[in-house]
Amino acid sequence: MSQAQHLEGRLLLRPVEAAELCGVSRTLMYELIARGEIQSIRVRSTADAATSRNRGDIRIPVEALRAWIQKQLAEDAATEAPAPAERSRRGSQVVGAR
Repeated sequence: MSQAQHLEGRLLLRPVEAAELCGVSRTLMYELIARGEIQSIRVRSTADAATSRNRGDIRIPVEALRAWIQKQLAEDAATEAPAPAERSRRGSQVVGAR
C-alpha cells in the first residue's frame, strides 16, 4: 500500500506525512507552518489539556495543503504571464520580420 493510499480519506496529517505527500522536506514543512503559509492545528489529549504541560501535536488539515498548492500555482502563473505592454508588442510584430 502506497503512502498516498494509506492517507486517503484522512482529514488531518502529521507534518512529516504532509511533507512527503507534497514532495518537500520535513524542515520546509515546519517552516511553512511557522510562517503561517500552511494552516495547522494542535491536537491535545484530555490529560494534556488538564495539565497544560503539552501544547499538543501539530496536525495539518488536508484542505490547508490543497489551498497552499493552489496559491503556489496561482503565483507561478502570475509570474510567468507576460506583462500587458509586452503582449501588445508581440501582437504587432510581423511574422518573419527581423
